[in-house]
Amino acid sequence: MTLSTHALRWSVGDRTILDGVDIDVGNGEFVGLIGPNGSGKSSLLRCLYRAQRPDSGVATVDGSTCGR
Repeated sequence: MTLSTHALRWSVGDRTILDGVDIDVGNGEFVGLIGPNGSGKSSLLRCLYRAQRPDSGVATVDGSTCGR
């Protein structure tokens, strides 16, 4: 499985949650997301599994793209 994001941005109202997220994870690689509460970890994952659509940028999982 491959995963990538490029310039991913997502906001709620006037609050920016994700801004300019770039990730490239190759097949067989392991990645951990760490950070304080409210830093956007779950929001990033929701963009990746398409529960929410990013405001801009692109998220790609195994070649399937979600974004604007």
